[in-house]
Amino acid sequence: MGMLTYEELRYHLTETRALTARGYPELFDATGAEAEMSVAQIQSLSNLSGEMFNRGELGPTAIVVTGRMLFGMTRMYEKLNADSISPVHVFLGKHAVHLQKGG
Repeated sequence: MGMLTYEELRYHLTETRALTARGYPELFDATGAEAEMSVAQIQSLSNLSGEMFNRGELGPTAIVVTGRMLFGMTRMYEKLNADSISPVHVFLGKHAVHLQKGG
């Protein structure tokens, strides 16, 4: 929840993920979170995760978001990772879809 920064996500990749769950699949729950990142920052995270996946430090990742803006950013991240072998899939939570429809 709250605002996710580039620095926090980079730290998550390099420190938390690399040390505690090398190569294991991850469910990254970003429900209720928002972020503001440049295209260059998203590309940087994508490059980093691709390199980590190639070294066996990062496994397949599922990202769950509820905000439309963050969904767009994470879809860009997903597409950039499609060019490498780092499997990333983004999901827009059902609750967000329900709220967007006025329910």
